[in-house]
Amino acid sequence: MTKDKHNRNFISLTPAKVARRSKSIPTICVIGPTGSGKTTLIYSILNHRLVGIIQVGIGEKKQTTIIPTKFICDERIEDENKVALKICMKQFAAKDVHYNVMLKLADLYNDKDIDSDEWADNIDEEFIEKVFEPDDKAYHLKELVPAIDLDDMRNVLLPLLEAVDEIEPSFSDRVAEKKKMYPKSSKKPMAEIRRMVFEDIIEGLGDNSPVWKKYYDWLNSIGSIVKNRLIDILGEAPTKDKIYEYDLGDQGIENEGARVLQELFNPYKAYSLVVEEMTLISRPRKELIELNSEEYPLRFCLKDTMGLNQLDDGEAYIKEALDVALSTIPDSIMLLLNLEERDKTLAESCDAIEKKLKEASKLDVPVRIILTKADRIIESKINANKQAVSMQLSDYDNHILEAINEVEDLSKRYNELFKYQDVNWLSLRYHEEKIDPIQLSLKNLGSDQIRRFTPEGLYSSVYSAIEDTQKRVLPHGIKYPVFVSVIDENLPAISFMANESLLATEVSGIQSKLISDKALINGYQITDPTRIHGRSVVCYYSNLRQGRGYTTRAKVYGNFSINMKGMLFSLLRQYIPEFMTLYNAKAIKTVTDNIGINDLEKLISVMDLDGTLAEKALRNVNPALVEDKKSRDNQVLHYIFENYFMGSDKYYSVMDKVAKNLSYSNVWVSNQIDAIYQLPISYDETIRIMQMKFLEIFKTKEFTKLIVEEIGNAMTEIANKMFIII
Repeated sequence: MTKDKHNRNFISLTPAKVARRSKSIPTICVIGPTGSGKTTLIYSILNHRLVGIIQVGIGEKKQTTIIPTKFICDERIEDENKVALKICMKQFAAKDVHYNVMLKLADLYNDKDIDSDEWADNIDEEFIEKVFEPDDKAYHLKELVPAIDLDDMRNVLLPLLEAVDEIEPSFSDRVAEKKKMYPKSSKKPMAEIRRMVFEDIIEGLGDNSPVWKKYYDWLNSIGSIVKNRLIDILGEAPTKDKIYEYDLGDQGIENEGARVLQELFNPYKAYSLVVEEMTLISRPRKELIELNSEEYPLRFCLKDTMGLNQLDDGEAYIKEALDVALSTIPDSIMLLLNLEERDKTLAESCDAIEKKLKEASKLDVPVRIILTKADRIIESKINANKQAVSMQLSDYDNHILEAINEVEDLSKRYNELFKYQDVNWLSLRYHEEKIDPIQLSLKNLGSDQIRRFTPEGLYSSVYSAIEDTQKRVLPHGIKYPVFVSVIDENLPAISFMANESLLATEVSGIQSKLISDKALINGYQITDPTRIHGRSVVCYYSNLRQGRGYTTRAKVYGNFSINMKGMLFSLLRQYIPEFMTLYNAKAIKTVTDNIGINDLEKLISVMDLDGTLAEKALRNVNPALVEDKKSRDNQVLHYIFENYFMGSDKYYSVMDKVAKNLSYSNVWVSNQIDAIYQLPISYDETIRIMQMKFLEIFKTKEFTKLIVEEIGNAMTEIANKMFIII
């Protein structure tokens, strides 16, 4: 049993058992630009034993792993040294690497200082490093360079260069023709035009070309190297349901678990190309546990999304970051903003940010804004007013309250910009009081603002966010999540199933629109006959996987604007506009097979305190259908959840989850789309075939079944956040 200073007793769990219960744990997505303190915040929450192992790459380069990671913490895990790890794999996407290979190969071809007979000499270690370490940090393959045979690489790349050199019409003629496509006023650099022509020629080789096939086989061999290295680290090929448990022990980096985690969390490793997501399960930091006085265990999931470290810190950052975060469908979002970057971060983007915040509100996803690096503004202000060359404690005493008022004014500005969000400010730079002049001065002055510069202030703010996230998922009037036991810990406590035949009108309407409405079909097919640029295809595919749309703005390439999830979300709202549509059709079944009669009664007693819902539930029911107690209780619980969903703000969230799964995230759909993306064909052909595949998918009977299946799954996911599985 887990015990703490509040004398709360909970049944202890292993990290693996927590992993199997993770779908019922509330999720907070943490986002923030480079330098905002996101990594500092996350590592301040995880237990100290774990942080010492996974904080690889922290320092001057400020970079963490680009693999999306979920950190699940549960105080019922008693041992800080015990952790569990889940790895969700993905197929190696050769096209993601191919794009960068083409950029560097084009630069080599277009280098006027290098003749064709010198190409082989210049495909060397320096060249391969540029290929394997892209400027946009989309992946990191540099560590694989020693494992790549340069002769093999030359054997596949030189024929591509030669094919461009021998093409008819000639390369120079094609460059001249491409240049004509731009208006005279265009300042398109010639080097970029030459690169584009090079890519056009390579794309035009076709999948039947032996040169192209050999090259693509080489690309895929890189993926095999990465996957094999991961297998070597784990001792086996990870599967979807595999949970790795490690005891970190006292051996530090030499320990098996520590060695695996340090390798996987190293930001300069290549695993992001074959790993979709990692989940790390551990006990939270003890300071957070000590703040918990609730009658349920501290448990939460922090989600660190992929790609946010790679985004520019420009004016559109917050909108982009919120878009990525919302696409993960969390229970809440924690947005960190560096006060020092306030003007750059907010400039000309407030309208876009406000739009994303309204979307979050519709999805019932609260956004908590934490302003960080307040200490730097304060120290800058005091430094500007210091009396001597060196700063004295008296300088802090004389000016710190004025400096803090300036930070408060900045905070108010954010509050005015984002009126309906919770806005707070912290330091995120923590020193022991006796060596921190800010704390010493505030203590001398008796100011309660000192809490913002102590770890306790951070823990209090984070705990408040965690507690609020848990309570927001509960039905109105219920203070605590309900403890239940399950028969199978791999399955949800309560599940919901939608009946396809009872939703035949709605489902057939959605399907008919998708396969018969020409305007809608043209919206998700590639109708522009002009060749689509490779970068556009890579970005579209990446966004599709996240549940986001993508719009191109090419000048001489084909353009498209496609949002598969958005399109399906609109159709779902059109044909199933509210939960009442489902319940009036009696199309929703509440399934309680995974809990016993005692837990079923407990749920009813908690969710129907005065018994009025039970009375209404049984009022007009055929007695023959509820002769035994389990049947009566099932009917009552079904009515309780009917009232919950119809009276909640969860409609948009459910339909958003359904749309995301129908557009890609369901395995049946993603397997078909991924198979096309993996083909050794041009980018242009890839996206056209992918979008045609969607039309084929929408025509199938399996797709109509999938619609109702995903509705039940989304409702199940939301409802089970009300329970704590013991």
